[in-house]
Amino acid sequence: MTNENTETSTPAGTQGAVDLSAAASSQATGAPAPEAGNAGASWVQELTAENFQQVAQLSGRVLVIMSLTDSTTPEAAQINDVLAEAVNEQQGRALLAVGDLAKEPQLLQVFGVPQGPLVVALMNGQPVPIMDRPMPREHVDQVMGEVLKACIQQGITGTVPPVSGGEPAEELSPEHQRAQEAIDAGDYDAALEAYKAALNNKPDDEVAEQGIAQVSLLKRVADMDAQQVRERAAAEQDDVQAQIAVADLDVVGGHVDDAFKRLVNYIATHFGDDRETARKHLVELYAVVGVHDPRVNVSRQKLSRVLF
Repeated sequence: MTNENTETSTPAGTQGAVDLSAAASSQATGAPAPEAGNAGASWVQELTAENFQQVAQLSGRVLVIMSLTDSTTPEAAQINDVLAEAVNEQQGRALLAVGDLAKEPQLLQVFGVPQGPLVVALMNGQPVPIMDRPMPREHVDQVMGEVLKACIQQGITGTVPPVSGGEPAEELSPEHQRAQEAIDAGDYDAALEAYKAALNNKPDDEVAEQGIAQVSLLKRVADMDAQQVRERAAAEQDDVQAQIAVADLDVVGGHVDDAFKRLVNYIATHFGDDRETARKHLVELYAVVGVHDPRVNVSRQKLSRVLF
């Protein structure tokens, strides 16, 4: 049997993560689990009263994290350094905007709070307070996963180029451009058609193959209720579809290792048709994450050991 991987979240407020149960987002090709392939790139920018509206408008396309801290205090660096690491790992599907309250105290008025620090997740212009003090990286990662899960339900599935550093993005083919636009619009059927057209034009198009796998995953999780899915998996640990559903949620939430481990454990302890169903689905998730991702290589080795 599998062991249920439970997650905890803090009640809504500024003292931690908000439990936002939905599904997750994508990177440039719709990937829910981006690889750190743009070394040196940064998605961190300064937030001021002048550019506030421009930055806020981006929250209709990507997750925008706004951090309002006083640069003269030690906690400012503690908060923003960890946030920057977490955001940059998303490779463009999130942006960190840092406002210095020592220079721009009026920024707090937008959110109706008397003092900082304050960190909010902005989605379609709607702010959700997620932190008001320094938090360990593990906690920030959990919060990031939860708000990214909420993004897809609101149609926030795009990416933005780095604010600084990194390599310039390659020009997309018309099919890939249509696919990305469809993903941004939440039209996964159209995105699939575009990726299939790209693959038809170029049978060895690995990006299109991965895009098909990723968009298919996004379609599966779009209407899931995360809490119900996890409760069912905990209660029905021999149900292969229940375990597959949680694995899907884990991948879109960035918990790739947990997803792979869940299905490998299921395969190791079950036999027959259910075992093969879990194996095939695990291979599909490998395609979602990317065959060159080191996490896939590690999981393939574990899968081989339980199969043979």
